Amino acid sequence: MFKKIYSSLIEHIRSHVGVYISICAAVIIGICAGAITINGLSTSQQSELGDYINGFLNIFSDQNINNTDVLIISLKDNFKIFILIFISGMTIIGIPFVYFFVGLYSYVTGFTIGVFIKIMGLKGILFSFIAILPSELFILPANILLAAN
Repeated sequence: MFKKIYSSLIEHIRSHVGVYISICAAVIIGICAGAITINGLSTSQQSELGDYINGFLNIFSDQNINNTDVLIISLKDNFKIFILIFISGMTIIGIPFVYFFVGLYSYVTGFTIGVFIKIMGLKGILFSFIAILPSELFILPANILLAAN
């Protein structure tokens, strides 16, 4: 069964390789633009972001967090993005919006990672690998697959 799904997925990617390349380019451009944007912020803006992040992390370091609630909130938020991409892809007029939404999501991801690295240094890199990368390994490919269809 998995072999059949895998082979049909590979066949779909081969038959739509141009679309996948353009969607992946939108993802890469979005991530890079988001990461570069942090360098365009003034030092006062960067310090405000740092204070906000440190305050946020300090608040939640003392509290118990319900993982199920966080998962449900994350699924709802990502489902909204998936719906926007799906509805935009239903018409020819909406196709540019598909690229916009994929690029915007990638921009936010790149900006978030860039902020953590700029503010926290090596701890930010570690935090990004632990907290952001695992979810993005599922969400970004899902966005790409949905956008390409």
